Amino acid sequence: LTVSQLQEIAVEAGIPPELVARAAAELDRPARLGVGALLGPPTVKRETRSVPTRLSRDELAQLMRLVDQRVPAQGTVTEALGAVRWAAGGRFLDRQVVMEPREAETLVRVEERWGTRVPGLLQGVPAAYGATFGLIAGLEWMDAGVAAGLVGALVLGLTAWMLGRLVWSAVADRSGARTHALAEELAEVAGGIAGDRGGDDAPDPGSAIGQGP
Repeated sequence: LTVSQLQEIAVEAGIPPELVARAAAELDRPARLGVGALLGPPTVKRETRSVPTRLSRDELAQLMRLVDQRVPAQGTVTEALGAVRWAAGGRFLDRQVVMEPREAETLVRVEERWGTRVPGLLQGVPAAYGATFGLIAGLEWMDAGVAAGLVGALVLGLTAWMLGRLVWSAVADRSGARTHALAEELAEVAGGIAGDRGGDDAPDPGSAIGQGP
């Protein structure tokens, strides 16, 4: 079947033809096919900042109190090898903030980690329902035979998968925005804390040294 033929069938089922074209365009990119391409954005959002001064334990505690205020989750604080870690686990989303004082700097890392099944749920479940509905519509309602049922399953399944992917992309974007905003605020506050000491060691409000997916 050509894309035009699929679009004609989609119109009869009340599906906009442009959605079929977009779905076909996604499938026509072999270099992008694979688990990562099918599931959309990465499940881990991470931001790292460097504050060019070594923060004391009391100063780190002040920043951790800010994390408790900003993150809408109940977290626990642990300390190991001089680094302080705030972590909150959930059914689908894990959050953590790590502050690691070094000789002449303090690293601040903010991370949101979604469960690997979240993209699959948001995209796979709607696709399965869409494919089932399309198959039933083709076999029973349209009374056009098995071929029409299979085409309906393909069209509605792809459409529902694309809608699910749009939802997951929006969720991932918001997660990245939250991570970025918290890292920026912590770096700015840390710079202000160190600046209040006075002297030449007052840092610039945190420079970005890395950003992982």
